[in-house]
Amino acid sequence: VGRGLLAVIFGGDGDMAVRLADLDKIPKDVVESDLEVFNSGPLAPFWEKYGPNLRNVLAIIGASVIGGFVYLSQCRKHERFDRDGKKIEQIVMPNKLPEGQTPGQTVLQPMDSLVKQTEVNRMKELSQFAGNMVFVQGSTFQMGQRSPNIGCDGCSVSEQPVHEVTVGDFTISKYEVTQKLWMWVMGKNPSAHEACDRCPVENVGREDIHDFILKLNEKTGKNYRLPTEAEWEFAARGGIKENNRKFSGSNELDLVGWYFNNADKKTHPVGQKKPNELGIYDMSGNVYEWCGDVYLPDFYRRSTADNPSGPKFRAPNDELVIRGGSFSGLDNFCRAAARASFNPNLRREDIGLRLVLK
Repeated sequence: VGRGLLAVIFGGDGDMAVRLADLDKIPKDVVESDLEVFNSGPLAPFWEKYGPNLRNVLAIIGASVIGGFVYLSQCRKHERFDRDGKKIEQIVMPNKLPEGQTPGQTVLQPMDSLVKQTEVNRMKELSQFAGNMVFVQGSTFQMGQRSPNIGCDGCSVSEQPVHEVTVGDFTISKYEVTQKLWMWVMGKNPSAHEACDRCPVENVGREDIHDFILKLNEKTGKNYRLPTEAEWEFAARGGIKENNRKFSGSNELDLVGWYFNNADKKTHPVGQKKPNELGIYDMSGNVYEWCGDVYLPDFYRRSTADNPSGPKFRAPNDELVIRGGSFSGLDNFCRAAARASFNPNLRREDIGLRLVLK
């Protein structure tokens, strides 16, 4: 049984199992009727004890649960079509265990042991993320699209004027936040390009990120946040090691980033291209990255010089800055100086995030 393949076997006797990623897509009446079995049936005590952990547990081991024990089970694909004729695939459990297979033969381990091991794995992933933070020594730099313009066909006026900015010391994640890390923290994967643990998480908006950072900080005792736009550009340019390159780490985007010409219309595992001068990966391409600043096209004309953090939210439709370009965009959008924005109340398959500590 593949990792992340099965969720709970509703009813405790093998009624049905579904891919964890599809759990939220099951019709509401089906979910309610199946959860009722847990909440009022013989498995109610089990559900009360383990329910909060089941999504994370089963996402990792791809197993199913019956009566407090973990079982391996055979699955078959069931195809059906929606009203528009679009094929929908579900993974469905047979109503009974396969012939000759008994519960006693398929027990892996009690849930107590499994939950404990899952928590160990979770903390290992969080520790690995913390270990992949890159120190960025603060300094003063020229922010914006500089003159002479390096390959700047279609540069935005919002990238002008070039202005002097000073940022303090901070650390930034070496990689974009991955689907695996998000899954460990949040218990589900919102990504449109799923089934890729090491690919960047995407399809996340402001509220999703707020909840993710809150839970991540609770679990780690740290104070992660989104980078300011100034911190992001300083790190993308290579900090004090900067070589005034067009993209983050190179003047040749194919060496450092996934974009329209080479990405095959999808995200890719983080860290496969060359890093920039600070050892940071994918700051050009793969997915856009949310910054904490509200976007104003003329902000560079009024920006403060010392650790600018952008304007505060003024209206519900204010957009946040996104940086770095993506797998679906042209090379111009992947420049270290390129600015873009998007409504943080919405989600998009080519926008993810990277975190900082200060």
